[in-house]
Amino acid sequence: MNEYSSLEKRFPANIINHKLLHFLTTYELGNIGRAAAKMSITQQAVSKSIGVLEEALDVVLFTRKSAGVEPTIYADALARRAKIILAEAKLAAGEISTLRNAQEGAVRFGMGWSMLYRIGPEAIERFRQRYPGVVVSVVDGNSMSLYPRLMDGELEFVISAPPSSFAIDASLSVTRLYEERDWVVLGKKHPLATKKT
Repeated sequence: MNEYSSLEKRFPANIINHKLLHFLTTYELGNIGRAAAKMSITQQAVSKSIGVLEEALDVVLFTRKSAGVEPTIYADALARRAKIILAEAKLAAGEISTLRNAQEGAVRFGMGWSMLYRIGPEAIERFRQRYPGVVVSVVDGNSMSLYPRLMDGELEFVISAPPSSFAIDASLSVTRLYEERDWVVLGKKHPLATKKT
């Protein structure tokens, strides 16, 4: 099943834009026929949705080729935004489900490697004890790999220790959890013991 089509079961048709679902599936598969088959709809329905979007935006989203379709720069731009829109809808469905039953749901977040090994196991275990019905999914990596996935809506939040030079998008809310200080420990008779940093 298409990961986006599952949204249709949780949201009324007038809330989720089917045209974006059809467009994004075509964009990812590069073929209208395969997109239609994956969503269990007709090729005409997919083509119509894309046509409506093209007319509304006054641009060409795909160029037709013998082996399928090739996205234009306009399709690339729309796809980036569509992924965020649909990811937000997916998160909203999960949040609403959680509010309806606080002991059920799912949370997917990213955690930096150092954080994962230092506080990850204990933090996750405490969360699971408090909310046993919530499925926890952790994606590990560094800040440079995790933050783009957060911006795309794939992750709900990220716990990491980015370098001071790392630029965090202004649209993100940042909360400092704690601050660490690094120490150099050596013997009193070591040649460097009397050196000042």
